[in-house]
Amino acid sequence: MDWLDKGPIPPLPGRPPGHDDETLGVNFFRTRVEGLKVRGLTLPRTFFGRYEVSNCVFADCDLNESTVCWNSWESVDFSASNLSRSDLRGSIFFRVSFADANLRDCDLRHSQFKSCNFSGTDLFGSTVCRKQEKQLLSAGASLRGIRWTDDEGVPPPGG
Repeated sequence: MDWLDKGPIPPLPGRPPGHDDETLGVNFFRTRVEGLKVRGLTLPRTFFGRYEVSNCVFADCDLNESTVCWNSWESVDFSASNLSRSDLRGSIFFRVSFADANLRDCDLRHSQFKSCNFSGTDLFGSTVCRKQEKQLLSAGASLRGIRWTDDEGVPPPGG
């Protein structure tokens, strides 16, 4: 399976990518991947949009400042990965492990977390809607330092 196209490496954007940017850098849009196993990958500011992922491993990866909106993640392992300052809104996470991951300063609103693992996950400074609290608690998350909102705000762009 060719996960990334052959050719020159796309440039690293100077900021987290937006759905309407002309140049996204490394991006995964309207595609599906299954069974991929990646460890120790450094790929910050990556754009994942309308992406379906199942039975994959992204353990100990650096994906900080990525845009991860409007995706479906099933049976995915993000253990010990760095997703800090990423936009994780509008996605469905089912049986996803964020064990010992860095999710500092992420935006998790408009997302669903079903049967996930947040044990040891650093969520300090992340924005979370109060109605997601039960999902995070049942997944073993520490709620220390979370920025709570009473509503989800506007959905992420590109929906």
